Amino acid sequence: MPLIRPRQSDESITGWRDDPDGRGTLGIIWSCILTLALCVWSALHLNIPPKGDTQTQYWLRVIRWVLLGILSPELVLWAAWRQWKSAKLLTVEMQKVLETNPGKSKRRHGWTQLHSFYVCMGGFVIDSVEEMDLFPNSRRLTFSPTAVLLLAKCGQLPDIDPRDIKDKSKADSLAKFIVLLQATWFLVQTIARIAQSLPISLLEVNTIGHVLCALVIYLLWWHKPREVSEPTVLHGEDINSLASFMYMSSRISGVQYRRGIRPPAWISPELENLVYVAPSDGQDTNTADIESTDDTIVDSSPPDQSSQNYRQSTSESPLGDFRTEIRRQETDHTAERKRKLGWEVDEKANDTTASRLARHRLCAQAIRDYPPIREYFSPKAPDSSDFVPQLYQFVVPNAINWPTDFLLRAVDTQIVGMVLWFVSIMYGSVHLAAWKEFFPSDVERLLWHMSAGYIAASGVWWTVAHILFYMWPWLGQWWDRFVKLRCHWSQYVVDSSFVFRIFPPWRPSSRVPNLAGKVAIVTSAAHGVGFQASRQLLSHGLSKLIFTVQSNTEGEKLGEKAQAELRCEFPKADIQFWCLDMESYASIQSFAHYAKAHLAQLDMVILNEFVIPKDFTIVPGTGHEKAVQSNYLSPMFLGLLLLPILKDRSSVGEPGRLTINNTRPWISHLLKSVGGSIFDGLKDGSLREQPIKRLSNSTWLTHLFAVELAKRVSPDDVIINLAMYNKLVFTLFADSLSVAGQTFVDAEAAKGKESHGRYLEHFHVDQVFDENAWTPWKTWVRRMLWKETMAEFSSVDDDKVLDDLKFPSEI
Repeated sequence: MPLIRPRQSDESITGWRDDPDGRGTLGIIWSCILTLALCVWSALHLNIPPKGDTQTQYWLRVIRWVLLGILSPELVLWAAWRQWKSAKLLTVEMQKVLETNPGKSKRRHGWTQLHSFYVCMGGFVIDSVEEMDLFPNSRRLTFSPTAVLLLAKCGQLPDIDPRDIKDKSKADSLAKFIVLLQATWFLVQTIARIAQSLPISLLEVNTIGHVLCALVIYLLWWHKPREVSEPTVLHGEDINSLASFMYMSSRISGVQYRRGIRPPAWISPELENLVYVAPSDGQDTNTADIESTDDTIVDSSPPDQSSQNYRQSTSESPLGDFRTEIRRQETDHTAERKRKLGWEVDEKANDTTASRLARHRLCAQAIRDYPPIREYFSPKAPDSSDFVPQLYQFVVPNAINWPTDFLLRAVDTQIVGMVLWFVSIMYGSVHLAAWKEFFPSDVERLLWHMSAGYIAASGVWWTVAHILFYMWPWLGQWWDRFVKLRCHWSQYVVDSSFVFRIFPPWRPSSRVPNLAGKVAIVTSAAHGVGFQASRQLLSHGLSKLIFTVQSNTEGEKLGEKAQAELRCEFPKADIQFWCLDMESYASIQSFAHYAKAHLAQLDMVILNEFVIPKDFTIVPGTGHEKAVQSNYLSPMFLGLLLLPILKDRSSVGEPGRLTINNTRPWISHLLKSVGGSIFDGLKDGSLREQPIKRLSNSTWLTHLFAVELAKRVSPDDVIINLAMYNKLVFTLFADSLSVAGQTFVDAEAAKGKESHGRYLEHFHVDQVFDENAWTPWKTWVRRMLWKETMAEFSSVDDDKVLDDLKFPSEI
């Protein structure tokens, strides 16, 4: 593709043109650059900077937001809309509060939208008292709109003159009006040229998008002060007590870290692990509790105790008591995740006893003196004197410019997201309007189309996503947990590794032959993947299907339902269900004996067993852990007993087929420590709280045994392979039941001898493991597993079927 596209006969290209000759090039560029710079620079109304911010830090922050305004003005527009929405809601709520609770004295100044914007940009703060150091994690706290509302309810809202706020601002309404006039004049000029069918340059098209965003931003931020450098500092004992309660309710009171990823969901406020015990008349002091002669709340919980009373003498403290109750105790696993993500505890952030006691005393005083605070406590149970706090984000170190939960929110989160991405669609649509404009080269045309299309398409994509989150809240909750790093680590690993597998065009098609005249057995097929595999086998002409269900009343009901559904869909096929208990060797032998006696032909067997027991359970009849028994021992035993039938009674000239449901092999940490019997190691009590490791053990054992078995069975007699699909329990990008069933059908009926001793994943034949990568020790584990497993099976093989197989012990 040539860099410069040849000029067509009906096209003309104009180079540089001086202003005196007409609409000059310099005039266009200067007009666009001036308009763009003025719009972005003057439209920015940043929040109050943190305490101690240097000039360098200030200008770096301004430059970042100017670049954001130039490259993605729709994001600045969304931030302005969120702040305007929060300020508007604060104005409405504040006027309601002030009407019912004007405070200790009559207010001289009413509450306006200017006041609300001033709050939302961090206008009210409190500084930690040097001698008390109430807030060890921050020398200054900024009150959120929620906190200011609480101040008003408690009668502690300062009476601020609007003129004092305007005096802090570096831009008045006249300055904003002049910039608006310049931006409007630019739009008028462009519209006039379009009306006269005169061309406009692509630079002007790009500037139009910025100007439109700037106009809306100006309207949203019209009442917001600009370039305020110093907030209003609140003082007084009453403010200190209220701020202590607010600090303990906010995430800033949790453990602080110097670096690393810091998901807010992992930070527990100080008050989260406290329960308020309301005072009662005649309350006796428990001698086992710790008393205080003042209003101090004493933390005396030992490290190994999760609940301990903070008790105060009733005569000295009528406000009630606090008791610690760890409602969200951090596990060792969570702590390890934090360390791996780079979290480092800030030693300076640790509370001293004096600081904590002073803060607790002031918090108790606030609960006693201000009834509105008690509304933030709800009874732990009906008729209970224990009250659990409702936590809010009252204070932060400083009000950052990007919208967070610091602001008030009047609408659902998903609606807020829809607004953001709808703005992105509009901004991209302005650029898409120049889709058919002339471009000097194909490269420029392609880049313009790709950029404009991406901006608009991403907006459409995420707007649809937020609509889905709004319609199905569980999906939004999952996404919220995912982006806040609250999912299990395996969720992110598996999702990342399987992303490329979710697109059907990347999957090769499967060519399944006609199965007329064939007979198949599918275990655990009353529902789920097994049912879908059975349905697809029948859709390819399978003549007879036997599927298994659990040997109980519920299993038989499921079997009857599945049988009726399949018979209705495939009336010409012979469809039966047989009962089978995969935790009983006797049931497995009875099943195999019945199959041998009643099946004159058997071509295919799918062992569809995949169980993840939540609890560590030993199967009574066998003495093995449930995952190992259900996923490994029982399926392998059944497969061995059915091997002679598959070999001798498959269709003439064709091998029998045995497919095992499994997953990609994971390295088992347990096997690394095995020094004696493998099965004894699998009963290790350390796995009681680790269901994923128990599953990985059973998966790994199945792979090892299946490969050893495949070495001892000729593919001319029976083809043995393993089938894998994306399990929903691990990844959001799981295969549908239809695709998972198709994976089994492909492994069972489409693939040939090349799949013997290997596993299939999305219709690809892959090697189970690299023989050359196995060390002598690992080879010993594999051979040891074969010997122990065959010894186990031989001890329960009443019909001596395994003796007839005559497998060699070593290969």
